Amino acid sequence: MFRWKGKIWPGIHEPIISKELFDRVQAVFASQNRAKKQRHSFAFGNLMRCGRCGCRITAGLAKRKYVYYRCTEFRGKCGQPYVSEPALESKMREVVEAVSIGDERMEWLKDLLRQSHQDEQAYHDAQIRGLNGRYAQLQQRLDQIYLDKLDGKVPTELWEQKSAEWRKEQDEIRTQLGRHQQANQGYMEEGIKILELAQRLVPLYVAASSEEKQEILKFLLWNCTLKDATPTPVYRKPFNWLVELNQMKEWRGRRDLNPRPGP
Repeated sequence: MFRWKGKIWPGIHEPIISKELFDRVQAVFASQNRAKKQRHSFAFGNLMRCGRCGCRITAGLAKRKYVYYRCTEFRGKCGQPYVSEPALESKMREVVEAVSIGDERMEWLKDLLRQSHQDEQAYHDAQIRGLNGRYAQLQQRLDQIYLDKLDGKVPTELWEQKSAEWRKEQDEIRTQLGRHQQANQGYMEEGIKILELAQRLVPLYVAASSEEKQEILKFLLWNCTLKDATPTPVYRKPFNWLVELNQMKEWRGRRDLNPRPGP
């Protein structure tokens, strides 16, 4: 988390998108250098729900060449107007442009990611030290109570009870240690790749085929509704707050940044 312009923002390393989806969009980049299929496909099919009734928006052809989108009206007539693909295309481009990152903000976000990584690493290191200390303390207790049992200072039942209790806690500590040791490994590099990809999405989208545009939109959006020819997107993390950041009227760069949340 960090504070900027009096508001708390999520860290860039918080859950972003699946590796599978990221790899698919990377494949879109690679495919730009290959020959495109010539068959027609619908760029926005199966991407939207009707903003009036919630049914699926489907695509169709008029006179075998004009693509339009309409509500399936599975629940009955809802009055949703048809929208042509060219009209929807311009709106969808705006959806992609909303996450575009300028060079200044890109560098600021990279700096934030690096700072966040340092803070995160310090946190996990501190947790690991604490857990290792507790594990060693439990091991000392196990060793001591075993000696006390041999010397007849504690009954066998108490030794069995406390040994089971402490070994169970040690098992839990080992699980926690594994989580902390693996936490955020490589997240900074992956986060920077995501940001760089977001910065390149607009030219990628413009040059993309219909299938590729659909992959890009799936990459960006959690869901999307269409009402009166206007799409309303719900962005995936972290694109949702990149959009909000871009909507701010003022941008004064890094001097406004306090990477730590207030008390």
